[in-house]
Amino acid sequence: YEGGLREPTIIRWPGKIKPAVVDTPIMNIDFVPTLLSLARAPAPSGIDGVNVAPLLLGQGEVAPRKFFWHFPHYNNQGGRPAGAVRDGDWKYVTYYDTGETQLFNLKADISETNNLAQQESAQVARLKKLHDEWLVAIDAQRNTPNPDFDPALFKKLYQDFDPSRPILRKT
Repeated sequence: YEGGLREPTIIRWPGKIKPAVVDTPIMNIDFVPTLLSLARAPAPSGIDGVNVAPLLLGQGEVAPRKFFWHFPHYNNQGGRPAGAVRDGDWKYVTYYDTGETQLFNLKADISETNNLAQQESAQVARLKKLHDEWLVAIDAQRNTPNPDFDPALFKKLYQDFDPSRPILRKT
């Protein structure tokens, strides 16, 4: 879950977009309204994302906003059912299968290695409430128990090894 892009996204348009480093968080859902705006085409109503063209063109800022995620299933790349919200420098993650929560201060810990959930219970409660209200507002699909759940397999796949946090070793 990203509250922005960790790896730099390079956007080029010679003569229009000047090279710059922009710290404003954006998401891939912003690309469609932005590209439509740059092409001077209307964006469909109800589209997610915001037009960040003023930011790219050096013509203004994008209003701060919250980012929400909902991923209600497992995938074959190691993804687990989880949700998240980013509000400013704070990122809250909840794993639906175990109830585990994580809280990171992205300004101080961009690599999300220091889980502050135990120390910052008020932030956890605030962000959990925001996420829960958003799930209701969008009528999100919710998880139901799997009658074929295998605790040993779950432990092997998701607790003994976390593919979302690879450890790079020098060879």
